[in-house]
Parts: sequence; C-alpha cells; structure tokens
Amino acid sequence: MTFKEYYGEPFRSDLGAIVASCPSLHSDWQDVVVQPRTLSIENPAINGLTLERRNLFATALFFTVLVDQVCYTHFRAYYPQFRDLTRYPKFRGDCPGGCHSHLHPKSIFNAIGSPHGPAYNWSGRARFVDDAIEIMRAEVLDFFNTHLNAVDGEDFWRRCVEEMPQRTRVR
Repeated sequence: MTFKEYYGEPFRSDLGAIVASCPSLHSDWQDVVVQPRTLSIENPAINGLTLERRNLFATALFFTVLVDQVCYTHFRAYYPQFRDLTRYPKFRGDCPGGCHSHLHPKSIFNAIGSPHGPAYNWSGRARFVDDAIEIMRAEVLDFFNTHLNAVDGEDFWRRCVEEMPQRTRVR
C-alpha cells in the first residue's frame, strides 16, 4: 500500500483502533490524545500492525501532529478555526506529569513499538515513508486554499519542513 492510499480512511481506522485499545488516562480532555504508551508494545493494536502498516501509520501520525503543532505555533490567530475544521490528535507525554506537555512529532518514530516507560528506553520501530512528503505538501496546500485561504499554504508548508527530521528536508 502506498502512502497516498493509506492517508485517509485506512489511517483514520488505524488511529481509532489504536487510541481505543490504549486510551489516554485523562478522560476529561476534549481532544484525541496519543501518548507514548499508546504507541508502545503495551497496545495490542500496535502489535497487530505489520511493519509496512506501522511505518505508514507513524508517518501519517507524524504529519497530522506536525501540521497541528505548526498551526498552533506559527499561525495561532487561525488555530481555533483550524482546530474546529480538523480535530487533529495531540501527541503528549506520558503520565504522570509528562501529559501536560506536547511532544515533538518526530518522537513518534522512537515511541512506536517500544516498551512502555521513560523516553530513554524508546527503541523506535518505525521508519519515515519518504513518498509522503509530496503527498502531504499537496494536502496542506489544498487544505489552506480550500478551507482557510487567509493562511499562505506555501509559508505554512515551509514551517512544516523546518520541523521535519533533518534527513527528510529535501523540499
């Protein structure tokens, strides 16, 4: 399966199953929250993913969280509208305490499939799917052109690229 085929219903289905199988300990949060423990081997839904599907999921979640964080950080005036339109998940640290902080989405690749525990024990069992970059660039540009054209999609994408892991910064 290509990233283009995966990013859509298959990703939403996997995300729903993964969050439902190992939900956040905070039921009072209004957002969908993914924590490192959600992505750990503690979660049977993660264990059920093939390596290919795990890589696709990690990459899709990376971009989803990245786009949400870039909007919040660099385009905060538009974030309430963006949030209402997308309802993207948040990636937060584990409880106790870490759950009050958002984690950089590149940590997703280190957390997925790792033993549950402190960040220094993460073993990282997912790889970035390189063909996702151009697909996500097109998605971002289309979203802002269609739904939130007060934001310059090219400027937004440039901010996303600045936050990508170094080896992926080709565009």
